[in-house]
Amino acid sequence: MGERVLFARVGRRHGLAGEFYLDIFSPVPDRLPELYTGDHPDECDTSGSVTVEIAELKRAAKRWLAKFKGSVDEMTGKYLWADKWDPGRDVFWTDDIMGCMVVDASGGLIGEVESVSGNMPQIWVTVKTANNREFRIPFLKKFVKDVSVSSKKIVVDVPDGVGVWKE
Repeated sequence: MGERVLFARVGRRHGLAGEFYLDIFSPVPDRLPELYTGDHPDECDTSGSVTVEIAELKRAAKRWLAKFKGSVDEMTGKYLWADKWDPGRDVFWTDDIMGCMVVDASGGLIGEVESVSGNMPQIWVTVKTANNREFRIPFLKKFVKDVSVSSKKIVVDVPDGVGVWKE
């Protein structure tokens, strides 16, 4: 088993065709992975986990609708976990960028990624500086010029007034 990531939370049923609403927390992969159910969003309990597969996934306004393979009556409120997959170009897992060194375009060290907050489409990265100050940066391609997960380095070009300093 690889590292598992939180994929979605199952909402209420929709209609009579066996579909459920999903609140998806991660990028949607091209090929849907095998999913594991859980009762808590903080950790995937492998001992009581049930494996499920999604037969069909489609957009429904601002949410997603999923139809599961097989008999799945008690899914409402369950959390779905998946083995971590490559989310693709310019998409990153939160835990992959945690601890990355953040430098400006000239190579000057700003600090280290301490936290990631917000939901799509606006994600903010909090950088802890050497003198213990916090600098919040919008994690947008316009300001984030390069991310190297393997070398734990993020290059940013943040104009004055865009980032937020916190004492």
